[in-house]
Amino acid sequence: MTCLLRAGKIVGILYLLFEGGFLHKKAGQSDLSDRCLQKVNTNFSAPIVGMLLSGVLIRLAIIFVSDGSNDVRAWGRFASAVLDGGISKAYAMYPECNHPPLALWLSGVSLRISTATGIRFSIIFKIPSLLAETLTMVLLLKMSARLMPSRLGVWVLGAYTFTPLAILISAFHGNTDAICVSMTLLALYCIIMQRSAATGLSLAAAINIKLIPLLFAPLLALGCARKSGYSASALVKFLGACAVGVVPLVVAYSVSPHFSSQVLKYSSVPDRWGIIYLLLEIQRFEIGQQFFTDMKAAYRLNGRFIVPAITGLVGSMVLFVPVGSLRHLAAIIACLFVILASGWGIQYLLYPLPFLLLSSPVLGLGYALFGGIFATCLYGRFLTRSYPLVTFHNQKLIGLLGVFAILVWMYLLFCVVRIGYRCFVSERKLFSPTCPEDGGAID
Repeated sequence: MTCLLRAGKIVGILYLLFEGGFLHKKAGQSDLSDRCLQKVNTNFSAPIVGMLLSGVLIRLAIIFVSDGSNDVRAWGRFASAVLDGGISKAYAMYPECNHPPLALWLSGVSLRISTATGIRFSIIFKIPSLLAETLTMVLLLKMSARLMPSRLGVWVLGAYTFTPLAILISAFHGNTDAICVSMTLLALYCIIMQRSAATGLSLAAAINIKLIPLLFAPLLALGCARKSGYSASALVKFLGACAVGVVPLVVAYSVSPHFSSQVLKYSSVPDRWGIIYLLLEIQRFEIGQQFFTDMKAAYRLNGRFIVPAITGLVGSMVLFVPVGSLRHLAAIIACLFVILASGWGIQYLLYPLPFLLLSSPVLGLGYALFGGIFATCLYGRFLTRSYPLVTFHNQKLIGLLGVFAILVWMYLLFCVVRIGYRCFVSERKLFSPTCPEDGGAID
């Protein structure tokens, strides 16, 4: 409870700073949310190109000097099973194998290339994540050019490019979340560009890597309908493209009896994070101890249903707010996924970052800072004295890591409240039909 109290004080101070300084306009000054921003062309100037190349080279260097976390070693085992007997063997041999078939196929191809070339498996396996990160940075640049002044766009790109949160998760950790984030962001961009089929294909690609992007499906589907003026053809194109992504999942379900229990019914590993941590702390009190123990067990079991229900409700709000609020709703959904998760992994923290930066650069910069500090401390805590660099995540979030985890969780909660207020209250007042729909009315 001491950790909670300390974290609460820090977040309270941060709230006052944000409320009193960054997020409130000064008297006599106009806020960015007070006017509609005109569309601008993406400017790939020398500094911007240099920033992009620097981000890619930093990630590439980390890929070459590291193997990564426990996840990389798990992926190596999955890849061996895939090459030996296909994805059905991987599901049968490893109960912890909970990834869709396309991700397993990717690991198998990476191992085959590694064997043929002699290059470490971890390097080959992380290259798609590096490509995905490059795409994410370019998308942030292009989208910020449409949504905000160029000065803020540079800050958005710089925050994502150089925060340790994105660098360590994409280049060191060794999982596929960077690909999911990139494909989901691409789907959002395709909606802005009014490309319904491309939106569906991007979402289909994302859910074949991990199922987490399904949380964005209601928002993307209804967003396509809204952007097209509720055109039936646009919705049909979106759903038809999504159906392409369902095919591999159906095939995996039919060939492996373990697919349903390990992928569709998967619950991530619980830790001292979020709702579970709060219930764990409350259990220490004698009053109602059994009740909160049962609550924790129930949330652990049913969290995978609660999160889609709440995020689906948020996604449906795109029908009732200005269409420019699409990016704000995406940020809320990404934050709620991390806030409400019944299990936890450090790689989950990547999901809110690009969407927060597009929704509110100030809040996104704050998250890049806090998340970056937390990620650096966590990976540094579990780093071993070996080369290539390796981490063994064999302990819970305790001590200083626990305090950082609480801070990040509470900051995401603050972001949801703040963006939600601006999305559902202030932006509705500020919205004007003359504003460009893909630009929105705030930030």
